[in-house]
Amino acid sequence: MKKTIIILCLMFGFLSCNVNVQKKESSLFDTNEQGLFGRPKLVEQRCYSIKDSLGNLIKEKINFIETFDLLFDSLGNLIERKHYGIDNLFWYKIKMYYDKNANLIKTEQYDKDGQLNEIERYYYNAENLLIKKESPYIGNNKWLQIEKYIYSSNKIEKSKETYITNFKDTVLYNEIIKYQLDSVGNIISEKSYDDSLISENYYKYNTMGLKIEEKCRNAYRSKIFNYFERHKEYDKYGNIIKEKGFYDIPDKKVDEIIVYCYKFDKKNNWISKLKYLNEIPVLSFERNIEYY
Repeated sequence: MKKTIIILCLMFGFLSCNVNVQKKESSLFDTNEQGLFGRPKLVEQRCYSIKDSLGNLIKEKINFIETFDLLFDSLGNLIERKHYGIDNLFWYKIKMYYDKNANLIKTEQYDKDGQLNEIERYYYNAENLLIKKESPYIGNNKWLQIEKYIYSSNKIEKSKETYITNFKDTVLYNEIIKYQLDSVGNIISEKSYDDSLISENYYKYNTMGLKIEEKCRNAYRSKIFNYFERHKEYDKYGNIIKEKGFYDIPDKKVDEIIVYCYKFDKKNNWISKLKYLNEIPVLSFERNIEYY
C-alpha cells in the first residue's frame, strides 16, 4: 500500500523540485495558516470525501468544513470568506475590515439570505498588539463574549481572558489562557484555566516558524481525551506533507499517520491535494486561484 501511495503522489505532481523558491506572502487574516505565493485575488476551494475503487479515486460527499471561497484585496488582506454546504450550495459568508495599519478591526457574518447574525470587533494598543475582541451574538442579543489580552513587558508572556456576559455585568463563563512565547513570538506553551487547570499544550517550530510538534494534556473533569501529540513535516514551500498523531482517549489509544500529496500552479501554490489517513485516501481538495 505504501508503494501505491508513493506512485499516486508522483503521478499527482507531488515532486516539484525544479520550481524557484520565493517568499510566501501570508494574508494578515490567513485562515489557511499556510499563506500564498504571489498576489492572489480569489481562491475557490472545494473538498470531497473519496474512496479507492480498484485503484481509481472516486469522489463522494462534499466536505463543507473545507469548502469555501477566499477573496483578497490588492494588499493581501482577506476581505471575504464564503462557505458552502451540502450540494455545494452557498451557506454563509464573513466580511473582514481593516484599519490603516492593516489590523483586522471587524468581521461581519451573514447567512444565506443576507441577514447579519454576528459581529466581531478587534482593538489594538499603540504597538498594534491585539488587546480586546468583542463578539456580541446578534441572533438572540442576550450575551456578549469578550476576550482580553495582556502582554508582559519582555513580550515573552501573554494571557487571554475570555468571559461571556448577559449585558448586565453578570459573568456566565470565564476562562484564562496563559502563553509563553519564544524570541520571535511563537507560542511555545499554553495553559487554560477556569477555576482550575483545564489543559496544557506545548509546541515546537522549525526555522521557517512552522509548527512541527504539538503535545496536549487534558486536565478537565469531563474528558474527551487524556493526552495527544502530533508531529508535522513540511515541504520547502511550507505545505504539510506528513502528520503523525497519537491520541490517548478514554478506554482507547489511537495512532494515525496522515500523508498529503500536491499538484502546484506556476506560482507554487497548490491547486490539488490528496489526504491519506493510515494509507487510506479520505479527502480530495481542489483549488482555483485568480491573481492580481
